[in-house]
Amino acid sequence: MYFTRLGPGGLLEYDARYGVLICRECKYAIQKSALQSHLLRHKIYRDDRQRLLTAISQFKILEPDYVPLPHPSSPPIDALPLLSGFCCTKAACGHLCVSSKRMTHHQSEVHNQWDPKGSVSYRLVNLQTFFRGTKLRYFEVTPSPSTGATENTMLATTHTLEEIGDVDDIIDRDHDMHDAEIFSSIPPSAKPIEIPTIPSSVNVDLRTLSYFNHFTTATSFTLPPLNGHPTPQYWQTTFVSQALQHHWLMCGLLSISAYHLASLRPDEITQGVHYERAAALHAEFLAGSKVTRETIPSEHIDCVLCCAHWASAAYATDEFRVVEPTVPFSFHRFLSSVRGLATPAVAQHADDAENHSLTHARRVASTTNCTELQNLLSQLDELPSRMMDAFGIPGNTHDVLITLSAIVALAECCAIGFDSNELQGIWKSMTAWLVHVSVNFHDMIARGVPAALVVVAYWAASLVKRAQDFGGWYLKGAAEGVLRDIEKMLRDKGMHKDVVRLIRWVER
Repeated sequence: MYFTRLGPGGLLEYDARYGVLICRECKYAIQKSALQSHLLRHKIYRDDRQRLLTAISQFKILEPDYVPLPHPSSPPIDALPLLSGFCCTKAACGHLCVSSKRMTHHQSEVHNQWDPKGSVSYRLVNLQTFFRGTKLRYFEVTPSPSTGATENTMLATTHTLEEIGDVDDIIDRDHDMHDAEIFSSIPPSAKPIEIPTIPSSVNVDLRTLSYFNHFTTATSFTLPPLNGHPTPQYWQTTFVSQALQHHWLMCGLLSISAYHLASLRPDEITQGVHYERAAALHAEFLAGSKVTRETIPSEHIDCVLCCAHWASAAYATDEFRVVEPTVPFSFHRFLSSVRGLATPAVAQHADDAENHSLTHARRVASTTNCTELQNLLSQLDELPSRMMDAFGIPGNTHDVLITLSAIVALAECCAIGFDSNELQGIWKSMTAWLVHVSVNFHDMIARGVPAALVVVAYWAASLVKRAQDFGGWYLKGAAEGVLRDIEKMLRDKGMHKDVVRLIRWVER
């Protein structure tokens, strides 16, 4: 047999003929670099994920550019969707696409044919693709007569695509590509959302409805908890109700949804469309929030501001960006904004950690049988001696005690955070550490004390990265941004390469 199925319910299918690993639920091939994050989307955690990755490592998975394409006479691949499309019949061309509008554009640009109705220079075909986004490559297949699409079906699909405007076409394709990923993150217990019928001044069009629907069905499940409000119920009800009454707040809601869709990044063009729209909506939200806050709690506004800011900052370092970012990443601003979003419940979370120790954290790690946490705690255990080797004998005993206390607090917060597979619990642990460490430690960070910066690097590489991996899409690139800024600060201070190596060590 040329294919092998792996994972729960045969989720993954390795096709040895083409060297690809296909997700049978999402219906596309996964690149090697995206395996970890893709398994997390399907709620495959810890040891199960590691065992699956070990099994996958036995197969030869090719990079997209080196995957051979099936011959046009080949039957469809069952794990991939079958698409109605077009093949250019100009000599030595064979260009493939799924929209007659794109075929018309191709023939006018490449073949200088301006009147497609004058002579038909394409034929209807059945298409598939292993990958999506920037690695999309269509290939023709030949279904058996019993399963093949009829010519009428193809033409109906073509007319539907022709009737969709350019931007709406992009948004629709975006939803089609990512429905499985979006809804795999929604708990089975989620109840239908009741949207209050309150008048709003927001102009309603298909694009707005698309973003609004995405917020209520997907984005709301990923946003940080606020002041003990259950997530996502608060974002789906109270926040939506307030947004329906205030145009500027609705712009904030829609901007977060647009940023979320952009983070899914099906392709460069779609990503750029969503980011441009998100930036415009965010600017309108920002202007309104400065003038008319009225009865909206400030922490709720700040949360939207932070998520939008982080998403925009992540885009600043995105190698696939097609529009310029509006806000660069700032290490100090990131710490300040995360700390500002800490709720009373998080403060209690931090107080609970105060009575524990690194020994207690190790006990938690052993009972949860989490290898990743055990390795992290070993690194934290060795960190004081490694810093002494790098920095030499410390001259300020008070700073040493403050730093050691911060390391112990981080170990405890990691033990709690790594014991949770839910974003809400991980978020609380991530913010709890910033609340728990002393004011003096925050002062050390502000002064750029190397020992404090190294501990912050461990916090970013552990808890911030984990929050991102478990659904905190707005934190994308934040951990890397913190590490990058800290490394630069240490280099600017003329620190020896052994000091900088402490930062690289934590990334392993």
